[in-house]
Amino acid sequence: MIADNKYMKERILRPIIIGTILSIANCYWIVMSEAMWFTVHITVISIFFNAVFAMFIILLFNQLARKYMPKASLSNSELLIIYVMMNMASAMAGHGLMQLLIPIMVMHFGMQHLKTTGQAFFIVIFQLGLQCKIDLP
Repeated sequence: MIADNKYMKERILRPIIIGTILSIANCYWIVMSEAMWFTVHITVISIFFNAVFAMFIILLFNQLARKYMPKASLSNSELLIIYVMMNMASAMAGHGLMQLLIPIMVMHFGMQHLKTTGQAFFIVIFQLGLQCKIDLP
């Protein structure tokens, strides 16, 4: 039983370390592309292609490891842990959370001085019209 616990700790620790390192690299990639360069919105589409690309590279290295160093290769469960970690980190660093959700959550406190919901609604619509440069009547 003790040998099994040691084996399980080694098998859990390895994908967590790899997933953490790759998640940091993926978050940097997301922030640079979405917030700094304004080129590609990685997290707007339903499947995060940065995580798929990173998994493709990992799978290539894993195939080489299975051929030359079978004990160093990653199992399917370890690959799944890495993929889930990268997707969760991508969702947290992406366009939908940091750039949209947080300002929407705190907007209520900025509109607290208004007495009715209707006033707040028209002010928000007016602000959106100004941001989108739509001519309001």
